[in-house]
Amino acid sequence: MREKGTDRLQVVILTVVDNAGVSYRIKEAVELYSDKYKVTQIQARRHIHNHPTDIVMMEAGVIGTYKAQSLVTNADLLHFKGDEADFYKPREAMHLSLPKDIPILHSVEGTLWRDATHPVAQRDMYDTPYKYVITHNLLDHDDTGEWKYIPQPFDCDNSPYRWKWPKKGKPIIAHSPTNRDLKGTDIILKVLEDLDVEVVLIENVPVEESIQMKKDATIFIDSICIGGYGVSAQEAMQYGIPSIGGYGYKESGVIGLDKLMDYSCLYNKLKELLNDPQKLEEISKDTYKRVKEHHGYKATGEKWSKLYDKVLSNSSS
Repeated sequence: MREKGTDRLQVVILTVVDNAGVSYRIKEAVELYSDKYKVTQIQARRHIHNHPTDIVMMEAGVIGTYKAQSLVTNADLLHFKGDEADFYKPREAMHLSLPKDIPILHSVEGTLWRDATHPVAQRDMYDTPYKYVITHNLLDHDDTGEWKYIPQPFDCDNSPYRWKWPKKGKPIIAHSPTNRDLKGTDIILKVLEDLDVEVVLIENVPVEESIQMKKDATIFIDSICIGGYGVSAQEAMQYGIPSIGGYGYKESGVIGLDKLMDYSCLYNKLKELLNDPQKLEEISKDTYKRVKEHHGYKATGEKWSKLYDKVLSNSSS
């Protein structure tokens, strides 16, 4: 149902907890790209990082549930976004009644999706033809060919280029161990002990301070444990900081490793990068360009808007 007084179509994004703040970034990117859609986010409960949202049902109680149901009932399209194990199916977890024949798409991300043995990885449970992963390496466990990739939006279009090789002192290697097991932090620290670098650990600081610390890095290491990379890497890459994340992904500019959780592989990669500052500067400029083309709001706003167009067009034909 079009928004009252406008021609905008209503998209409702539902998620139990917006772990990485992706819901509000999709909303911002889509509404920046086009005035065709009004996007509303509904969460069952708020994430610890307090990402922006429109309705948090648990905080608003009965009123929140009533508002959420009203929005769902009047929506033109429902977008279910699932993250980790205990809330991978917001359709059931949020206890909302769905209008008959309403177009639905699913998008997924989250750490546990990377484990093919986890029940969440049994993706045939999603009864819609529109199934998308927001983290590229999640396709590694899909043997059905039914899942497609669409990039996670990140507000980096206007971020300034900040990378520089240090004129004095040692190169700075930064790492943010938000989860030491999932990041491979123990191995990362062992490698850095054996290199002539300044190590900066980013933890237990406000978001603004953590981003400033990434701006000052020569290289940022996101994770060597999982195959992909997350928002933490994007926060560094938006300023042209070369970033290592899993197996990497050339299209987005993130640097990959041949092996995960491997001391020698990470050590050799860092030595290669640090031994050639001129080459590292080239990588930095490529990173700066690619992350905007891949994750920037202009690029992803167009992709998500066209996906919504496709779902609605097919549902009406």
